[in-house]
Amino acid sequence: MLWEELKSLSRNMIGGWMVVGDFNDIDVIRDKKGGLPASIQSCQRMRSRMEDCNLNNVEARGPKFTWKGPVYHGGQRIYEKLDRALSNDDWKFQFPDAFVQVLVRVDFSDHHPILINLQDNPPRVQKRNFRFESAWLMHDSYQPMLHEVWQKDQPLIQNLRNVVKGIEHWKFESFDQVKRMKKRLMRRLEGVQVKLQVKYNYGGMRKLEKQLQKELNEILSKEEMMWFKRSRTVWLADGDRNTKYYHMKTLNRRRRNKIMSLKDEKNNWITDQEDLKAHVTMFYKKLFSCPQSWRSWGQTRITFPKLNKESL
Repeated sequence: MLWEELKSLSRNMIGGWMVVGDFNDIDVIRDKKGGLPASIQSCQRMRSRMEDCNLNNVEARGPKFTWKGPVYHGGQRIYEKLDRALSNDDWKFQFPDAFVQVLVRVDFSDHHPILINLQDNPPRVQKRNFRFESAWLMHDSYQPMLHEVWQKDQPLIQNLRNVVKGIEHWKFESFDQVKRMKKRLMRRLEGVQVKLQVKYNYGGMRKLEKQLQKELNEILSKEEMMWFKRSRTVWLADGDRNTKYYHMKTLNRRRRNKIMSLKDEKNNWITDQEDLKAHVTMFYKKLFSCPQSWRSWGQTRITFPKLNKESL
């Protein structure tokens, strides 16, 4: 049924297109390990269906097999490459450097997730400016850290600098530690899972994978709570792994605050990042500068309270 629909789509498809998912089948014998030998007829049928739709495999990197099956007679674990990305030639011409990245398999699934990378070298992420996050207020160690870095005998400007440095160090040791531990565990898990796919009856490696999966689940729970605090959204269901939901809410809020293009004085669109920076800088220079050689100032009735030494 699926392949009939894909075949019908391929006949009317104009330009590049891609199909990604669990096809529950393999196209070559070497894409299965353990258990009964792969069926040659089944592999030929898969290749024939792909050819009917003018689809080919997109290069995959990472662990070879994407599905961890049951243990077969004799203690051999079954592994297969069931998850893949298929595309036509037009799509490959459009994204010549694209590849499929097979990610680490987590404990609550028997499949490895796959990620489509459209380019080999992702764009360099610029360092973000310092910003306060309300989620910090919910951390037990945040207030004691502020009391420690704020010195009453220091000037206001120096105290503000101390606060920025103190928060950055505290964030690195608390919030960012979750991200670092997650990356480290994912790298170790990937290495263990690759070795388990290569060798049979590797008892020590299986125990290590189980322990790493347990540690990763704890880190994922902390990450889930961290994104929940950032999302400013009502909790959906206590205990559900809704990290993706909260992450998406945060990203959507960032996207709304991000300037992708602007119009200049001649109504031309500016999209280049460096040109955007120059345009915004020039706009505010003109806004806050005065072309006249002098300007008179008048005192308004609005006054501002003064800060005493105790407040500082």
